[in-house]
Amino acid sequence: MTPFEQPKPFRNPPKVEALSDLSWKRIEQQVFLKLEQEPLPEPGLEQERFVRPKKFSTGGASLLMMAAAAALALFIAWPKTSVAPTEIVAPQRSRVVTQSAASQVVVGDATTEIAPSSAILIDRAGDDISVTLDTGSVSLKVAPRNERAPIVVHSGEVRVEVVGTQFAVYRDHKGTRVTVSEGVVSVIADGKRSSVAAGQQWPAAQPTEKRVKDSPPKRQAKADQATPRKTQPTARELFEQAGEYELSSPEAAIALYKQVAAGGGDWAANALYAHGRLEHSRSNDSEATRLLTRYLAKYPTGANVLDAQELLEAR
Repeated sequence: MTPFEQPKPFRNPPKVEALSDLSWKRIEQQVFLKLEQEPLPEPGLEQERFVRPKKFSTGGASLLMMAAAAALALFIAWPKTSVAPTEIVAPQRSRVVTQSAASQVVVGDATTEIAPSSAILIDRAGDDISVTLDTGSVSLKVAPRNERAPIVVHSGEVRVEVVGTQFAVYRDHKGTRVTVSEGVVSVIADGKRSSVAAGQQWPAAQPTEKRVKDSPPKRQAKADQATPRKTQPTARELFEQAGEYELSSPEAAIALYKQVAAGGGDWAANALYAHGRLEHSRSNDSEATRLLTRYLAKYPTGANVLDAQELLEAR
């Protein structure tokens, strides 16, 4: 078949999708690139080629075939839609440990305040930022992140997510505590998610129960219920008790005699005489005389009048 002869149509021609302008431009670029790589023709041959186009060289036919193959390969391999490339930022990790002074670290749009005697680990990959609190406390001030992923703070088994707020996380041997100054944060612990707003803390403070102590019963009332009230000893009982003390403790006996004598009644006369007799036996003559004389004057008909007179005469 000569170059000017019409090719015979296929009985079942394949269905070829029309190429876009972009695909044709790529094919054109490939063709021109290949032409530039071909050796330049000798002078006079170019004129002849234009005059007699039917004399295609073997190299020219090969070039057209290669261009067609390249166009078909580009059409098959080129994706229907293009995706804008995403900037890939290498992950970064840093550890901050404070001693006696606090420290401040700025990570992206988050300002982190690390309290004294604290340790944190910061991981960042692009907009993804996470802070792991090992011990102590850390405060974060995060600008609104809109559609970006939240900043995450890990403290043991507790996870805190924030998209723009100001809060603090504390960790010690008792566990983790979260306080919020502005905005709202999400706390995930034990499979439960809790929202903590400004002015609140997690876990929520439990109300203190005031225990009302029962007023202790009066001791005297208990004593009255347990045993009956003991009555005061009678004058006779005191007199007899004083008689028992005369040999072992005369001063105690004298005190009891005085108590009975001051009370009046039938045993008062006996106590006054007994007191005078005891002083006489102790050779306290002046006190014995005073007491016995008083007894005779006060009880002239008493049972011990004669006894008192004999003691006075025996001085």
